Amino acid sequence: MNRYLVKKGVPWPQDANKFRLSPSAFAHLRSYFNLSLTFTSSLANIHHPPARACPLPSQMSTNTLDFWFILPVRVQVDCPDKKKGHASYSTGKSQMNPLNYLHLSKPEVDIRGSHIGVYFRFDEKSVRSSTLLVNFQDGRWRRIVEEPILRIKEAMEAKEREDSGRDPFYLQTILVTSILRWWSNALNSFNDQLIAHEEKILAEEQDPNLNFSTLNSETSRGLHCMAAHLHRYSSEITLLSDTVQDIKTYNTDSHAQLVKHGIRSSDSLEFITRSIDQISAHLSSISYFRAELQLKTDNVLSLLVSTTQIQHSSLLLTHNATISTILLATQSSTAQSRLLTGEISKILASTHAETKASLAMARQTQCLSEDMRRDSVNMKTIALLTVLFLPGTSIAAVLSMPFFSGSGQGEGGGGEGEGWMSRVGGVWVWVVLTVPVTALCFAFYRVWGRRRDRRERGEGGGGGEDGDGDDGEKV
Repeated sequence: MNRYLVKKGVPWPQDANKFRLSPSAFAHLRSYFNLSLTFTSSLANIHHPPARACPLPSQMSTNTLDFWFILPVRVQVDCPDKKKGHASYSTGKSQMNPLNYLHLSKPEVDIRGSHIGVYFRFDEKSVRSSTLLVNFQDGRWRRIVEEPILRIKEAMEAKEREDSGRDPFYLQTILVTSILRWWSNALNSFNDQLIAHEEKILAEEQDPNLNFSTLNSETSRGLHCMAAHLHRYSSEITLLSDTVQDIKTYNTDSHAQLVKHGIRSSDSLEFITRSIDQISAHLSSISYFRAELQLKTDNVLSLLVSTTQIQHSSLLLTHNATISTILLATQSSTAQSRLLTGEISKILASTHAETKASLAMARQTQCLSEDMRRDSVNMKTIALLTVLFLPGTSIAAVLSMPFFSGSGQGEGGGGEGEGWMSRVGGVWVWVVLTVPVTALCFAFYRVWGRRRDRRERGEGGGGGEDGDGDDGEKV
């Protein structure tokens, strides 16, 4: 009884992972073989440690003989993801669980674990022996799944012994030898992968451009996955060895009963015992090889740790040298900063002194500006007074000249020749002349002041000199 066996060119059914057996057929098998509940429970919990049940000769039924056991299997198969470069089969977190497969990148294979359950029953009344073989292996590797059955068929057709077809232990030795060969191949590939890891560490240790973080991450993850699987292999090989020893003991103890029931001849004990001894020796060598691989895995991990420590020490030395250089540069920068700080302090002191001098000069300039403003006010007052009184005094001075006060008749005219400006009634002439001239002076002063203000505000443009000339002409 097994899963769907994949055939080339034939599409897989949707229930390819299920056994090719309906519930009603399995119920019929349980009834026909009278399967024990422990065997059925072990099949339902296949990931639990394998179990077995071999009754003692005193417990054998007078009419039937039955026993069962479950054998752990590890098979190496080609990785089905070669075209994608093992992208989905690279060593990852899921492979830390030894119940899952283990991908080995160097030999490009996967080591996949499984179980094979065997149930044997002999009915003395019908003189018929039956074996129920429950194979949990993946049907994608059809050749591996069918190998034990084909070997048993070949042995039965060869008829090396007349009773070999009914002897349960003879059939079990054929099955166990296939399982041991699978184990040997898997451990050999395991060894090849360890050697590849070791060579990679030693070769890349000399590469100065190697990124050790990536190397340590990938190699360490792979080695820890392999170590986890090796521990699981140890328990499975031990259980397999115990099962073989139970088969050997059961073969010896039940020989008389088997001969009595007609299952084997009386001279078959030595042949079967020798075959089981050979299996035990092969299994012992596999166990020793697994222990050697365990030590080798530890050594490679130690090598990886040593390489990592050397790299870390080198990085630490480089880091220390870099830190020393940075400290020296920092000290030099600090000294330069101190010098720069001193210069800046001197500049600040000079700036402070200049600021004080500027403030004193500003105060003096302000005082001078106030004095100039007062002088300007005084000068303006003087100018206004001058404009007010200068025309009148000037005209009065002109009118007081002798040629305005002399007689027109000369000496012979007596008193009647006195000038007209000498009379009080002629003051209106001074008033008539003084008032317009004074008004004209004030108007000229005002116009000239406005023109000067415009020049100071920049409104005069380039005509300043011409304006000054005009003003001079007006003056």
